[in-house]
Amino acid sequence: MTRTLEELRAEIDSIDDSMHDLVMRRALVTGDIARAKANTTPNPNPNGSENAAPPLALRPAREAAVLRRLAEQHHGPMPVHTMVCLWRSLMSASLQSQTPFILHAYAPTEDAGRVEGKLDLGDLAHAYFGGLTRLHAHKHISHVVHACAEDRYSLGVVPMPEDERGASSPWWSHLAAAGQDGPRVVARLPFVTGDDLAERAYVIGPVEQEDSGDDTTLILLEANTGVSRNRLQALCKAAGLEGAIAAMSHSDKKDQPVYALAEIDGFVAAKDPRLTQLRKSVDAIARAVPVGGFANPLVARGGARR
Repeated sequence: MTRTLEELRAEIDSIDDSMHDLVMRRALVTGDIARAKANTTPNPNPNGSENAAPPLALRPAREAAVLRRLAEQHHGPMPVHTMVCLWRSLMSASLQSQTPFILHAYAPTEDAGRVEGKLDLGDLAHAYFGGLTRLHAHKHISHVVHACAEDRYSLGVVPMPEDERGASSPWWSHLAAAGQDGPRVVARLPFVTGDDLAERAYVIGPVEQEDSGDDTTLILLEANTGVSRNRLQALCKAAGLEGAIAAMSHSDKKDQPVYALAEIDGFVAAKDPRLTQLRKSVDAIARAVPVGGFANPLVARGGARR
């Protein structure tokens, strides 16, 4: 029997009520989690005040695992990226309730990206962290990195790295190594790929990378002058680190190191023996350290991850 419009709307109202009850219940549990963390997390400043500010509560690997699980259950006419946006808003609201944070995004021009019909980095930031999250725009990428280095509750959205040539070192060479204070890559946006119009970006912040089960790790390489991209990639592969050199930087000054950023398949811990093997190539590589990474995005139907 066909239901009337009034009956269908009544069912929608009932579903909305149930969903809202669950959202409120989720928020209560989030508060319990925050209190449990406060009781179990060691004091970040053991030689100082017991009231020292807690670390940023962001857990990108955990959040990615939740979204992947929900995506596996997803069906029906609603696009998966819409589902992800809904859940990301809830997750970000939970994060704000535990450790409020501020977003910084690279925006070289006021209407960056929209001229070509693409989302700009501010749009990506709000889609991932919620539309009401406070955001500061910066005309220089280095200013985003600096803002995140100065404030432990700041996250930055920066463009994908590119090859550079010049007198100064690239912004990504200033990312913090695993275990050190400072911003490193913690996520890649958007989390659902496959839209050719979508901009790509990294999220940086003071969060250690964790294993989500399907990851990419970024390795910062400081190489000797004259070392080529092909050789660096071959050395990584020989050490068991499969991936690609995402960007390189060559200085105009003689005897200056060459910087390279490698996107390596899988999770690579700071003490991974493959890094030790890579560092043995002293004739080519002076330094090799993880500078974060990301849980690999979901791939929309017909899209590609990279």
